[in-house]
Amino acid sequence: MLPPPLALSHRRRRCGGVYYACRRRRYDPPALLHARHPQRAQRNCGRGRHRPRPRTFRPGVNFGDFVAIDDPLTEGPALSSRLVGWAQGFYLSTALQEVSFLVSANFVLAADGPYNGSAVSVLGSDPIAVPVRELSVVGGSRRFRMAYGYVLWKTYFFNATTLDAILELDVYVTTK
Repeated sequence: MLPPPLALSHRRRRCGGVYYACRRRRYDPPALLHARHPQRAQRNCGRGRHRPRPRTFRPGVNFGDFVAIDDPLTEGPALSSRLVGWAQGFYLSTALQEVSFLVSANFVLAADGPYNGSAVSVLGSDPIAVPVRELSVVGGSRRFRMAYGYVLWKTYFFNATTLDAILELDVYVTTK
C-alpha cells in the first residue's frame, strides 16, 4: 500500500522582461541571432533562459527553450502557505505542435522534521494541455535514497498574460 501523498504546490513566476522567474533583479535579454551562454548578471535568478529570443516569439513555448528552476514548494497554493522545500531543475520545451516540456527536477525538502535535507528526483513529460500529468520518481537522496514512485502534476492556476502558474503536486514515493 502506498503512503499518503505529500501535498505540495510549485510556483512559476514571471521575470520582468523575460517570461521566467527571477527573485532579485529584472533581466532583459538582448535580441541576438546566435546562441550564447547566459550572462553572469543572471546569477541571482531563480530561472534563466539558455537560448536567445527567436524572431517568432511565443513566450515559453518555442521548441528547445531551456529553463532552469529554483522555485518554492509550499503546503498550499497561497503565497502565505508554509514553505516545505524547493523545486530545483529544468524544463525543456520538446514539442513542435503543442506546448509540452521535459521536466527534470529535485524536490528538496527544507521543512523541520525527519525529511529535512532529503530530495526526491523527478523526470517526465509535462504536456500542459492535459489536466493531470504523471511524472516518474526516479530516485532521491538521504531518506529517499533508492526511491521510486510517481507524481500527479496538476495546474492549479495559470495566467496566460504574465505566465504565472501554481502547480499542485501529489507525490507518491516508496523507498527500499
